[in-house]
Amino acid sequence: MVYRLFSGAIVLFWCVMSFLLVRLVVNPESSGLNDVPVSHVVRMILLGGQTSELSISENGRPAGSFSLRPKEVPADEGHTLLLSGNVVLALPFMARQRVVWQGSVKTDRAFRLDAVEGLFGVRDSPNTVLIEFLPGKHLFRYQVKGENGAAGQSFPLDASGASMALKALGVDENAIDGIRKGLEAPVMTARRSYLNIRNEKIDAYLVSIRQGEAPLAEVYVSQLGQILFVRTAFGYTLGSEDVTPLADD
Repeated sequence: MVYRLFSGAIVLFWCVMSFLLVRLVVNPESSGLNDVPVSHVVRMILLGGQTSELSISENGRPAGSFSLRPKEVPADEGHTLLLSGNVVLALPFMARQRVVWQGSVKTDRAFRLDAVEGLFGVRDSPNTVLIEFLPGKHLFRYQVKGENGAAGQSFPLDASGASMALKALGVDENAIDGIRKGLEAPVMTARRSYLNIRNEKIDAYLVSIRQGEAPLAEVYVSQLGQILFVRTAFGYTLGSEDVTPLADD
């Protein structure tokens, strides 16, 4: 039961994050723009060749790390971002656990999303959760591996498929309804902004993700495509201590 809860939490998190990523990459113009097209910032991250190494903090306390690195592939094979990291999570009815992950985001040459995948586990545990979003096949699938073997399912890549996956992992149906309603609203915009790095003001792009009037995340990206700082509505920030967002002029 405990591992089912953990698996459900991981799938829930990855569903939300992947939904936002798919929306950003596949249809970035749908939400309206402020000064800079979101697609421009996304392409900079994919093409800039910059590795982003970020420290994760939870309400000011060190909680983990995150790495994003573009992978060098032949030009005719599209683009790939490699992701890895770890973070300490406090899930209901469970002691704090350090979750580790690695994954990738792949697009074709025209920046159409091919696949998002992630492999999650708890440090010093044999159990892992593999999650894959395959827009080209309109498919979402997951696989849970543990000491007693492996089990998994595949679902259509839409709201009904995400609900089916969460329900299969034991997530409460009322929670699923809330998630489904919440996923309809997020809006992304991008604009020029600034960061203070080691007491020096530099230009950056700010990608904002909002649900109605509530901010979900703010992502600061350098002009070379490196992610410099991320602030979330969940108490987590990503970045080094000497990086500070500044108010726009």
